[in-house]
Amino acid sequence: VDKIPDGGVRDRFRQMMFSRWAEEDAAGAMAFARGLPVGRARESAVAAVLQGWSYVDPGQMMAWLQQLPAGALRDEAIAAVLNHLATTDPQAALALARSSGLGRRNENALATIFSAWAGRDPVAAAAEAGRTLSGNLRQRAFQEIAAAWALTDPLAARAWAGKSFEGNGANIAQSVIFSQWAQHDPKAAANYVQQLPVGMGRDGAIAAIAAQWPASDTSGAIAWLSQLPNSQGKQNALMAISQQWAQTDPSAALAFAQAQSAGNGRDNMIQGITGQWALSNPASALAFVQQLPAGNQRTMLVMNVLNQWAATDPRAAWAAAGELPA
Repeated sequence: VDKIPDGGVRDRFRQMMFSRWAEEDAAGAMAFARGLPVGRARESAVAAVLQGWSYVDPGQMMAWLQQLPAGALRDEAIAAVLNHLATTDPQAALALARSSGLGRRNENALATIFSAWAGRDPVAAAAEAGRTLSGNLRQRAFQEIAAAWALTDPLAARAWAGKSFEGNGANIAQSVIFSQWAQHDPKAAANYVQQLPVGMGRDGAIAAIAAQWPASDTSGAIAWLSQLPNSQGKQNALMAISQQWAQTDPSAALAFAQAQSAGNGRDNMIQGITGQWALSNPASALAFVQQLPAGNQRTMLVMNVLNQWAATDPRAAWAAAGELPA
């Protein structure tokens, strides 16, 4: 592994090696990892050992970590155990997080537990979070529960979220639920969202569906959005889809944008698409914007494309700028 050139590949191989070593000989793997020079490589190796150890014998690992002094290493060890326990015994994981104090120092640890718990029993996870948590931590756990619950029963998740969140938290939770729903059944999510009352919650749900649907069916997502009544949520969603579309077929995305009614919505879509296109092929993006009618929009788009081009290849951008008509 040490012969692999420095970078992400070597880091991943090292983590795999230490994790697998710990499954066979945790004490030896930990002794070697802790003997490495202080730094990122040592921290990564220790974390990998803890992960592998937690798979095969979390009890022995718990006994080992109890003798550690308070500090980063002890917290890492507890977090590794929690990652394992959260998927098999979330109540035990929650008890450990609380008794060790890690839950107070690291909200991510508790959020991860409630997310895993909700995947097994969302009703129990929601009840425990509502009973024992408060403030921002409670809202964070509720968001994780909503996301996990939506994977198995989005309607039940939405009904619960509507009663459990306050203020804008309800809209955020609803967006999370529809995002998860749209990943596995975007048509059902799209049909349901039309039943929602007009407002920020509905706009957020539309945007969440639009962010997921194009990954499996861009034309279907566009057709659905096109038939919705005009709203800020629809415009935001069209903008987001057009920029995703521009990554794979900028010409088609621009043709769609130019077919929209004149106005700020269409102008913003064209600007977003050409900006995305300029990241991958600035010369083609510049050629397109030069074909637009003369005016403020064309001037602005030309400048945007040249600015993005200059960030990666200033000489080519300067040469292209010199060839523009006066």
